[in-house]
Amino acid sequence: RCMALQGAELLLYPTAIGSEPQDSKLESEGHWRRVMQGHAAANMVPVVASNRNGVETSSDPTDETVETQIDFYGGSFICNETE
Repeated sequence: RCMALQGAELLLYPTAIGSEPQDSKLESEGHWRRVMQGHAAANMVPVVASNRNGVETSSDPTDETVETQIDFYGGSFICNETE
């Protein structure tokens, strides 16, 4: 919001949104897209939303035998304030 109030004509949102580690069946891509569209509408400026793509596996810092995997779904897009 501050950027738009200071005269930004375009908002860039680099993100790394993916599956939820506690439940990989949860699908949040549609919600993420709607939130980004909301930023465009609320600020009356276009939004360029880029999202990471690929899979990342990491060990639990408290138990290295437990691995967590996040699937980043990509889905980058551009929207204007009315879409």
